[in-house]
Amino acid sequence: MSSTSSKTRLGIAGALVLLGLILLIVGLLSGGSVKLQGFNNGQQINAKDAGFSVFSPDQSARSAVTCQADQGGQKSTLDRPSTDFSISADGTKYWEIARSTDGMKSGTYTVTCSGKDGVQTFAGAKEGKAGGGALRLLGLILGPILLLAGLALAAISLMRKKSATGDQQNAYNQQGAYGQQGGYNPGQAGYGQQGYGDQSQYGQGGYGQQGGYN
Repeated sequence: MSSTSSKTRLGIAGALVLLGLILLIVGLLSGGSVKLQGFNNGQQINAKDAGFSVFSPDQSARSAVTCQADQGGQKSTLDRPSTDFSISADGTKYWEIARSTDGMKSGTYTVTCSGKDGVQTFAGAKEGKAGGGALRLLGLILGPILLLAGLALAAISLMRKKSATGDQQNAYNQQGAYGQQGGYNPGQAGYGQQGYGDQSQYGQGGYGQQGGYN
């Protein structure tokens, strides 16, 4: 049962390592196809059903800039991300500074951003889909965790297996030593009994012969 349990743990460890490697590779590769389109204030952006985000190479623009989208005279203030989120494209890191609201539909929007002069703006897929954002984060975070967990489980299983093998070997050696001692003692006991028995018989016979001679 111990051997089966050890094999089961090693199997689980192998599965965790494999899954972790797959997620890590997917996470690394999913960020390589980001496409951004630069735009100036007042230019139009073609938004798809998934929405769009506004990015800037200036990280501080997230808290300083407010962006609006106008479609047919109906203006909507874009949501401001609550935390920093960045993507990489062509070797440059871009920070998300605004994103379309959930109520905005696909179509063409005129986008303007204000609050900080000289800020470069770029339009791209919405944060959750930018460069496979959700999948990328899942792979880069969960992948290493599963990988390390699998390696740790494998190491623990191998250590326990080695310890159990050592205990069995010690028990076998001890049983062999006891067996040798037990086999030797009966021989000694038998020799002693035979020796004393012969002396007793010899003594009795001698006294009997002396009595008959007198």
